[in-house]
Amino acid sequence: INSEKESQIKERSAYSERLEEELSALKSRNKQENEQAKSSVTFKDEEIESLKQQLKEKDESIEDLQKRTQQAMFDCDVEKQKNARMNLTVKDINNQNEHLKEE
Repeated sequence: INSEKESQIKERSAYSERLEEELSALKSRNKQENEQAKSSVTFKDEEIESLKQQLKEKDESIEDLQKRTQQAMFDCDVEKQKNARMNLTVKDINNQNEHLKEE
């Protein structure tokens, strides 16, 4: 009976040891996977921040282009007005010249 009990104790002890080894291996693998996941999340966070910065720069570039376009349109309007006034002045001069010729 004692040898049977000792045999059972040894079997249980060996089984318990195997379970502890498996548990230790699982914990180790879990820890590695967690570290990889954290690393992946950190990488993605950095990638997101980089994309946010690029987007911000593009937004600023678009705003700058919009401002320059508005300024260019304003400048064109000013030039159109100058040309219109100049054309009227040229017409006035031509009309005056015609009147002088008639006199």
